[in-house]
Amino acid sequence: AWRAKVCGAGWRVWFLSVVARVYIGLMIRWESNKPCPFPQEEAAIIVGNHTSPVDPILIWYRHNASWNAPRLRTIGFLVASEYAHRTNVVGWVCRTMESIPVKRAGRDMAGVRQALSRLKAGKWLGIFPEGGINKTPEAGLNDFNTGAAFISLKSGVPIYPVFIENAPRAKTMAGSFFVRTKVCIHYGEPIDLAAKFGDQKLNTETLTAATQFIRESIERIPLSTSADPAC
Repeated sequence: AWRAKVCGAGWRVWFLSVVARVYIGLMIRWESNKPCPFPQEEAAIIVGNHTSPVDPILIWYRHNASWNAPRLRTIGFLVASEYAHRTNVVGWVCRTMESIPVKRAGRDMAGVRQALSRLKAGKWLGIFPEGGINKTPEAGLNDFNTGAAFISLKSGVPIYPVFIENAPRAKTMAGSFFVRTKVCIHYGEPIDLAAKFGDQKLNTETLTAATQFIRESIERIPLSTSADPAC
């Protein structure tokens, strides 16, 4: 009760962190190639592949393990508005974790503005650029949308790429949470798009090139870390 009360992110976030620890302890053998590199204080855009509804939990788990003074931070993932606006447990979790609802069809500028405001406030933003769960990961990553590149170039905030290997999958969304598996989280090096593309006009060509650069960077992560004994 004391830990919940003093949690700077709020007791609801603390409660979800406990649920995540219990869930992963029971169902997932979670490993990573190195300690989580997400910044303790600064804003960050966290981008990863997406093969399971469990992915946000896998990325958030142990995000503060290597900090000198561990505290909880939320990753405000961009989520489909039909999930964020639900009145059930899914909607409650989305709101507690400060998720940003976006429309599936086309660019949602209201969501983009909210994402930029979140970064300006020094918070974390989470994006799955594939736009949905990749149901055939063995065929490689799906095409990325340009949202992550646009937000990073517009805000100047670096991207922290993550590749999730062997996330639990099932025929249904709920069923994925009951699959036992070994998961490896591969953390890549931060991507500074502003340094690489900042001197170019923010147009379709630049966004396409920056998006492809992000996609290739995430594709290379498991190859560069495959020799790590932890995974």
